[in-house]
Amino acid sequence: MIEHALPQDRSIHRKLQTLYTSPLELKSNQPSLLQTLLSSLDPEIAEKVLSSWHQFRPRLVFNRGLGPDDLSIIPKLEKNLSHQLDLTVEFIGYIPEDLAVLNSLRHGKSLMSFASTSNAGQDMIRLARRVLRLWDQPIPNSASQLQQYTQRLYPESSSQ
Repeated sequence: MIEHALPQDRSIHRKLQTLYTSPLELKSNQPSLLQTLLSSLDPEIAEKVLSSWHQFRPRLVFNRGLGPDDLSIIPKLEKNLSHQLDLTVEFIGYIPEDLAVLNSLRHGKSLMSFASTSNAGQDMIRLARRVLRLWDQPIPNSASQLQQYTQRLYPESSSQ
């Protein structure tokens, strides 16, 4: 997204590549990687990049979860993405660890044809419905919604 908003300037793209390979470290006095990149650009280009970037709404799915407690990482994840990348994400799904997935792979079949009634299969169906219903709109409080939803589906998996 950022690259498409930037002019075709090799020096800027080299700086961007350096930022891509830099480790994300959360330090309160460290500017975001996006801010670091934009400080090397002229204000007009920076505004174009920021405009494109703030329209970006990535949706995250937690995969191979062992239970709702896995979602306790969300606040730290949100903080790091916001601080380091000036990025707001939405959480749209949770797929549990399920042996049916491994067994479907071993049999060379898709999960839905092999074990659509498994926990992972049912969550894939729920995820697909959610994507169809919500994709074109923001999901307010997506983190807490996903945590509550997952807790209702898998109450026995909590606090293990």
